Amino acid sequence: PSSGHVAFLLGETGTDVILLGGNQSNRVTIAAYPKSRLLGLRWPAERDTAERNPVAAAPVDFDWALEHVLEMEGGYSNDPHDPGGPTDKGVTLAVFARHLGRSLGDHNRAALIDDLKRISEATVRDIYFKRYWSPSRASQLPAAVGLIHFDAAVNHGLRGAAELLQAAVRVDVDGEIGPITLAAAIASDPAETVTRYADLRRARYRALPHFWRFGRGWLNRVDKTERRAHAAADHVAVSAAPDQPAKGPDMTTSQPKFWGQSVTIWGAVITALSTVVPVLGPAMGVDLTPDLVKQAGEQLVSVVQALGGLIGTAMTIYGRARANGVLTADRPL
Repeated sequence: PSSGHVAFLLGETGTDVILLGGNQSNRVTIAAYPKSRLLGLRWPAERDTAERNPVAAAPVDFDWALEHVLEMEGGYSNDPHDPGGPTDKGVTLAVFARHLGRSLGDHNRAALIDDLKRISEATVRDIYFKRYWSPSRASQLPAAVGLIHFDAAVNHGLRGAAELLQAAVRVDVDGEIGPITLAAAIASDPAETVTRYADLRRARYRALPHFWRFGRGWLNRVDKTERRAHAAADHVAVSAAPDQPAKGPDMTTSQPKFWGQSVTIWGAVITALSTVVPVLGPAMGVDLTPDLVKQAGEQLVSVVQALGGLIGTAMTIYGRARANGVLTADRPL
């Protein structure tokens, strides 16, 4: 229609909105549409701010996630079995040199290592934000999922983390996080996604050649990240829950109803007919007593109510049959 279609908002990117919609052909789709085509947004009535931000939409905080990652990474190390070489706070020497715009060679390696050991908190924060946080798109994920995904991006690399996330939310795995992956992550239950994500990380660690050396530390890292992510999901769920149980219909609210449902109106009609018809009837050649008119009116009401009940029952059966029909999912690649 020219006035547009109605759909459920799942998320957004810089230029698009991710929508869940359906149509009369029993199909549902998750797809991205340009924001320029959006006519408006409407929240459900009688909901406060907390209820308008469901668990799935609560974003992860960068500083909180970074604090966790730095705790997992620890301080300076230079394990000969670690391909990253000299590392401090999770920042390898090669990454540090690249961030400073310096080349890395034998002529300056020792000096760069000294600088790495004195790396400032501001530099660490800048590196993690630009190299891992922004490109991983963790900020667009639910808090629990964003935490484990950011931690994975640091430890598995951006592409490896993207593949893990896609496998966890059960979309096609291509290592590129786009609207479909984000929509699936937002729509999925955060706790279930975190559990699947953690299991996938454990399996990937066990397949690495250096697992014999670092395996225990890697698995401990996943365990701790999973516990913290689940705690975040529980915290957001409690924060988003309404203080009071949902209210039923307000019986004091004046809602107009169909006049045919009113016993008062039918009573007034029958009373009027039983009074007027016996008076005017003889003039029109009709001789009816008040009791006869009243009896006929009551029988008419019974017939109308019976028909209404029959029609209502038929519509209920039809509605349940429609509701139980199978919908086919259509998720564009």
